[in-house]
Amino acid sequence: MTNRKETQFWVSSCLANRPDGDTVDIRFNPANPGEFYLPGLIQSRLAKAWKLTIFAVLFILILIGIALAWFGPTFSRRSRIESQI
Repeated sequence: MTNRKETQFWVSSCLANRPDGDTVDIRFNPANPGEFYLPGLIQSRLAKAWKLTIFAVLFILILIGIALAWFGPTFSRRSRIESQI
């Protein structure tokens, strides 16, 4: 059983600019039909947040690796040499 309802959207709406025959899933609260959401929109936002998180973690790990390569072994060797002088 499918519930379908004809709805009007503004012309600038992304829902109104869909190609002919393309559908959009809209979920609503049966207790309050005025509350609705687009599952596809939530999924795309979660995917974007996940990609951004992965990028940020990799970027931080690369910065840590560069800092360790820059200051790591040579820095400790330099300080040992200076302490012997």
